[in-house]
Amino acid sequence: FIFALCDFICLMLIKNKIKTPEEKREKAPLREVIKNTLGNKNFLNITALQILWDVGRFVTVGFISTYSLNVTELAFTVGSVQIISLLGHGTRFVISRPFGRYSDKHSYAKGIELGLVLAAIAFGSAMFMTPTTRFLYIVYMIFQSSCHAGVGANLLNVTYSYVNEKYVSEAMAIKNSISGICGFFASLVASALLTDVQTNGNVFLGMNLYGQQVLAAISFLVMIIAILFTKFVIEKQKIMVQ
Repeated sequence: FIFALCDFICLMLIKNKIKTPEEKREKAPLREVIKNTLGNKNFLNITALQILWDVGRFVTVGFISTYSLNVTELAFTVGSVQIISLLGHGTRFVISRPFGRYSDKHSYAKGIELGLVLAAIAFGSAMFMTPTTRFLYIVYMIFQSSCHAGVGANLLNVTYSYVNEKYVSEAMAIKNSISGICGFFASLVASALLTDVQTNGNVFLGMNLYGQQVLAAISFLVMIIAILFTKFVIEKQKIMVQ
């Protein structure tokens, strides 16, 4: 709350340039917005990619936290989790600038693809994370934090490549709203699956597995699909020159 309040105060202190009537952007009619967003195949493709990204994350990330702290599972202390989390965020901080240069040199799509590879490594390591291999939580956290350096900003920036700048704000709102809703329902399904596995004594399809391992496997598969979709669909799209 305190940090959020400080953020709010900082935003209020920023002096915005007052635009003249000529500089203000006219609000586009809804029909025109829909035609240039939902009627744009390239935009629909990046929306699909955003959905894959959010669904893949929401299925696992929220449930790994309880997995790491539960005394019958990974049994890390709160302090250990915080230190590992700082290690992950520190890694992201270090690689963010090189990631930005890589994306600028090649393309936003290439940056997303590399970030998705890191995400796949994170969820792949989580698939094998058990009380006897809990060191993999460190691997998971480092790669899970680092992947955002490639995916987060580039999923935002790539919108400018395929949507006319006149409709970019609306396009981002539509894209994030749709993917957020899909991610929310994915987390509900994941929660039900996790409960089912735990109720069955951590047995899934006849195998002794923790529910979080099953969810990580699903996220891993989603990330692989997202990587292939980026490589063979997004990278092939013609960038809009603006």
